[in-house]
Amino acid sequence: MLVPACRYLSSRLSPSGRFLYVREKRFWRTSAYLLDLQTMERIGATDQPFSSFLTDNLWFDENGLKDYIIDRTTGRQYPIQAFRHWQENAYVNGNPNLELLISALHKAEQVFLTPNYSTVVVLMPNFFANPEQSFSFDRSDFPEWGHRRVEQFLQENNVVYQTILEDFPGEVASPDGRLLARSDGVYLIETNQKITDEYFVSVRGWINDSRAAVYSRHLVGPCLMRTNFGILDDSVCFFEVPQPVLRLKVPEEYLLPAPAP
Repeated sequence: MLVPACRYLSSRLSPSGRFLYVREKRFWRTSAYLLDLQTMERIGATDQPFSSFLTDNLWFDENGLKDYIIDRTTGRQYPIQAFRHWQENAYVNGNPNLELLISALHKAEQVFLTPNYSTVVVLMPNFFANPEQSFSFDRSDFPEWGHRRVEQFLQENNVVYQTILEDFPGEVASPDGRLLARSDGVYLIETNQKITDEYFVSVRGWINDSRAAVYSRHLVGPCLMRTNFGILDDSVCFFEVPQPVLRLKVPEEYLLPAPAP
């Protein structure tokens, strides 16, 4: 068990699989911390809402009004502009300047496709010194585009980018490329043989050494009491039973030898 159920609210796995961001609640107070999944050390973190990790240390807050990049190590927030406001010629006659956009993407230091597959965060070189040179764009810049069309646009234009894993991806390959974690357990990719069972509903991702996968319940846990309060058409959960976050270890016989120190 990585996180006990008693005070657990939510969690999010970092891209490398090294950290688990955990929010918990005691009485009326909420707090947050990072759990180092290698050492099991708790690292203090502000209870800062954010939409997704970009890297272990950079978080993206997409709130619809003004977006921010948050540096975990300093707590500093950097506003990030939408592409339409990035330069005066970003839009021409009401349409995005694709030539400018593609040129910027090829010059970028890092490009991230967020879990909703519609928003791209573009970090230009020397981001911390010049954050105003970076920007984001999304599907709203291209009203005719359908689901995952943004990803197709990046691929068509040979843009190097990183896709950020969803909080509940359904299935996810291990960092070493040998194993596949699904909601019902872990499989060998080469043979599709199931090597361990799990029935905790949802896989979250892998710990970075490929020796274990992380699981938790998606959205809500079991309900202890339902009621319609005498006025509602449908009943609602009045008391939800909290659920823990679990680490499912890969059997030793399927692990690669540990690297020499």
